Amino acid sequence: MKYSMLFLFFLISACHHTNQKEENSLYNYTVSNQSVELMSVTEFLEMTAINGQMKVKLDQLAMNRTKNEEVRALSELLIRDHSRSNNELMTLINVMNIRVEPILDNEHKKMIAFLEDAENPDFDQTYLQMMIDIFENSIEEFKTYNSYVRDKHLDAWMNDRLEMFNNHLSQARKIQQEL
Repeated sequence: MKYSMLFLFFLISACHHTNQKEENSLYNYTVSNQSVELMSVTEFLEMTAINGQMKVKLDQLAMNRTKNEEVRALSELLIRDHSRSNNELMTLINVMNIRVEPILDNEHKKMIAFLEDAENPDFDQTYLQMMIDIFENSIEEFKTYNSYVRDKHLDAWMNDRLEMFNNHLSQARKIQQEL
């Protein structure tokens, strides 16, 4: 089960890295001696908005399905933080005069369906592992893109999100270890 979820997660991540060049494309960087083109600012913001929507939906599922009070408290915190973050992001996107269409794509819908299909005895572990994987990936992507950001408001927002993601990651790991 864990491998299926990880496959979907890496599939989503891979789908967001594109070889197409855009007018506002960021710089290339090297990872393991391979040149990788970063997605454009617009693509990054759109992907971040879509991921934010997905996180809220996953958190709502957890809040409604869990029997564990710690998981419920975490999911409620994440709903509040992710909803606020999503609103701030959309405000920032509007101020930057960038047009994005943050509509859940099939890969994100599959991740939501994966959690919906999780059986009750494994539900909390599945949810927590998904959130851990998502936060780890978000931290990595935000650190990478933050080093290229030229807008001070976006930079500040991303730094705040990095702190939030790290806190959420720590909380999810702690709860997972206690289950």
